[in-house]
Amino acid sequence: MKLYFVPGTCALAPHIFARQANIPLDVIKVDWTAEGMKVEGRDYLTINPKGKVPALETDGIILTETQVILQYLAQSATPADNSASGQLAHWRLLETLNFIACEIHKAFSPLWVADLTPVVRANLVKGLYRNFTLFEQMLGAKPYLMGESFTIADAYAYTVLRWSEVHHIDMADFQLITAYRNRISALPGVQQALREEGLLKAAN
Repeated sequence: MKLYFVPGTCALAPHIFARQANIPLDVIKVDWTAEGMKVEGRDYLTINPKGKVPALETDGIILTETQVILQYLAQSATPADNSASGQLAHWRLLETLNFIACEIHKAFSPLWVADLTPVVRANLVKGLYRNFTLFEQMLGAKPYLMGESFTIADAYAYTVLRWSEVHHIDMADFQLITAYRNRISALPGVQQALREEGLLKAAN
């Protein structure tokens, strides 16, 4: 399998999960150039016409969308990440993934706009704070979102929560999130993925 990525983007989530679960995976960096996104001398749009990362090449097909790729990789993990079809844990996992995608990942998206006014930025951060509070309630005293085991939800959550540093968001009121991020950052598979993307210095 090949994972196409841009460092530090949501593609880090499947990268992390694959490394932590010891799933064989080749990672291929996509470069931003004046001519567009390029990978190994090719136009990236020939691989993923959506022009987004991640993209996973497997069995002669291309899969896109972070949540889908994560769930595909989870099927290859040993032991299973307690997401077996038909079990309540599976639906809780999907519920959690959707929350991360729609309430945290999506809430960060407008912050990448370079010319935000201070008022607009403050309102966006306020929305993120509300979602961070909900996230801490979901996490509670558990080491990981689904309990005692690291799952695809943690790989995704860790990836998007890292963006608080990129956008210089004060996290002083979210000690559970800080401890959670530190705990996940220390995992060997996470360290490997961060190192392979050149992000290790920004991992704390």
